[in-house]
Formats: sequence, C-alpha cells, structure tokens
Amino acid sequence: MLITPLIPPSVSAATLTQVAALIYHTDTELFRLLFGPAHRAILLLERLILGMHNSFSHQYIHVAISQTHIAGIIILIPPTPIREDDFVTLLPWHALARLAIMRIALSPIFQTSDKTTPYIQNISVADGFRGQGIGGQLIDYATQLTQKHGYQSIALDVSLNNSRAQQLYQCQGFVVTHTMRIWPLRIGVNRMHKSLH
Repeated sequence: MLITPLIPPSVSAATLTQVAALIYHTDTELFRLLFGPAHRAILLLERLILGMHNSFSHQYIHVAISQTHIAGIIILIPPTPIREDDFVTLLPWHALARLAIMRIALSPIFQTSDKTTPYIQNISVADGFRGQGIGGQLIDYATQLTQKHGYQSIALDVSLNNSRAQQLYQCQGFVVTHTMRIWPLRIGVNRMHKSLH
C-alpha cells in the first residue's frame, strides 16, 4: 500500500471525483446539510480540493493507493491558521449561505484546532478495501508525519454514534479528551488525542 500526498497536476478527473466522494462519505449527513444532495456536494468538494485556501485543499490530503485504485484518504490539518478564501471564491452563493448558517449552528463541533496539535479532519476507506487495515495504515502515516514535523500529539473528532471508528482510534492509541454536543440537533463528537512521545 502506497500512501502519498495528493498532487493536483497528476490527478485525473476520475481520481478527483473518487477523492471527493470519499470525503463526502466521511459524514454524509453533515455534507448534505452543508452542500446539498450528494452529486452537488461532491462537485463542490472537487472545487475545494483543487483550491489552496481551505481545509479540503489537496495540500492536506493524502491518498492510499492499492495498485491503481484509491483505497482511502486522510486529511491532516496543521495547527496553523488556514485561510478559508476558497469557500467564498469557489462556492455558489446558496452553498455559502447554507455553510454560514450551519457553521453558526454547529460551531461547537467546528472547533478543530487547539493551535498546537495537527488534526485529522477526515479519514475514509473505499468500500472494496474496508476490513484490510487501511484505516490503521492511514492513521500510522499521519502519526509518523506529525512526529516528523516535531509535534507532540495528534487529534481528531469522531461522531458519538460511530462506535466502529471510535474503537479503531482507541486501538491506535487515541483517548477521548472531551465531548462536544449540540443538544437541539442531538448530534455531537468526541475529541480524541494521541500522545506521540
């Protein structure tokens, strides 16, 4: 299994769509709320992947490749502030309006960075590759990359109702540090950290 950064000039349209679909499937309910139906959300995610100033930018995406297939993706966000200009320049007004409303409503779970810890924003394994340890390999890759850059820990959020993912992360050494809930919507996430020293 080869895990490598996503490099736009060499990305075919089919690969771009695969990566966008994998991102979409990390949280279909949230992306449907933010961007609308799957076909529209995936098109908008493709635009954001090609951009430079957003948290879905290709510069943060790493792909697991098995022979010629995208087996999975991980998005690793550095603890430095990210400009979000692409949302304004690349998304249509209706998507921006929906995003603004949802960011306010979901603000407790949009707090991704504590400014000292890299953050795994999304991780997804393609259907035909699940159960083969690829999720663990992607996490190991992100952990090694984080250590290489001198950071002491790595963080991620997991939906409260995603026990399978939570179990994977715990097996990888992550521990729940706090829970964030949005009561009216009955949704929430566990923030998990892994110490790297």
